[in-house]
Amino acid sequence: MIVTVDGLAYAAHDSIAIDTDGSFRITTSPKIVESDDALIGFVGSWSLGRRALQWLTDSGLDLVRFADEFESTEDDWTILMARGGRLTEISADRSIVEIAPGIDGVAFHAVGAGGDYALGSLLWDHEEGLTSLSRAIWAAIEFSTLVKPPILYYQR
Repeated sequence: MIVTVDGLAYAAHDSIAIDTDGSFRITTSPKIVESDDALIGFVGSWSLGRRALQWLTDSGLDLVRFADEFESTEDDWTILMARGGRLTEISADRSIVEIAPGIDGVAFHAVGAGGDYALGSLLWDHEEGLTSLSRAIWAAIEFSTLVKPPILYYQR
């Protein structure tokens, strides 16, 4: 999940890796990378996510080119990117959607297993950057069996 407040981006992710058979393991592998002035994260397939993050960082973070050229047969993934105070989502159908800030100027979004719980938390508490993000991810941990600590945090 990512929150942008006053030009800064705050991001966090859990540490679970879920196999296709439903089993899981805790991992230290990042789901978010820092590149230049951006934070980019993924949900879905680990192999696709890692390839997508590498492709984006190697291509200069060109989202339109990524949507047009990145090759994948998988259809269950999402990428979030915060850059320059903007928050953008790219879905498996290659749609690129910029998340509009609310009336208070704060943009936020969460995806993945606990995304709905995190969004509910962020709706009421999103102006404190990292503190709000922490509360949101702990709400996801509390209510989703598929979100597990430890939590990794990023700020850019």
